[in-house]
Amino acid sequence: MYQLILPRCSHTDLACFVWESDIQTLTFLGLVFAIPMTLFFIYIN
Repeated sequence: MYQLILPRCSHTDLACFVWESDIQTLTFLGLVFAIPMTLFFIYIN
């Protein structure tokens, strides 16, 4: 998915590699935190 957002980045570029890794990490953490919070709000309502 992030490769579609950043098509010009090559994997030999360290900065782009770190940037892509950060996007994957943030997406993963976002899903990990969003799902329990959604269930929590459904539960309290």
